[in-house]
Amino acid sequence: MTKSTNLAPAYTPGGWRLGGVCRARARSQSRVVFCILLSTSALASADGVSEGLLTAISLQENRKSDVSAVGDRHLLDKSYGIYQIRRQYLEDVMRITDSDYVLKLWGKRTLTLRDIRDPVVSRWVVRRYLEYYGWVYEQRTGNVATDEVYARMHNGGPTGWKKSATQDYWYSVRDILHALRLAEWSKYQHERRMMRGGATDN
Repeated sequence: MTKSTNLAPAYTPGGWRLGGVCRARARSQSRVVFCILLSTSALASADGVSEGLLTAISLQENRKSDVSAVGDRHLLDKSYGIYQIRRQYLEDVMRITDSDYVLKLWGKRTLTLRDIRDPVVSRWVVRRYLEYYGWVYEQRTGNVATDEVYARMHNGGPTGWKKSATQDYWYSVRDILHALRLAEWSKYQHERRMMRGGATDN
């Protein structure tokens, strides 16, 4: 099984450009929390990390989509936003992304944990992280990164895909992803029935 060559990271003036990253800017213009949650675009696959997977991970991390949520309050290294992103996670993304590109995209050269409260920003951060480390995984293992690999990386870091502690996390994300796909399929079937009914009435 192979993937398209545009998944290989290429360092451009915008930083590491991987599948789907270039499209993030267009989505960022709407600032609406989860307007794409159950839309067709939410479940359509992008190169590498799908929109459906990103939505499923966010729901696993934060069922109420609370942008101001702070997790692990008892720890020094807390997690923030709808994806429950920690400082090191964000710093990793800033390290692998050219600051000029971040400036062009977000109006500043580096993002902070306060910025993570914006669901569009945090979604971009997660995609950036997973696509980069997904590529690293593929180079080191010779295998194609899957939804499971991406989800376990989000939960357990770059090598989270092989940590037993992330297995249950993937099972939960998988169940949510399956439910989202069923919901989208039901919506599609309903729309088809409505269209056929409309054609008959005419």
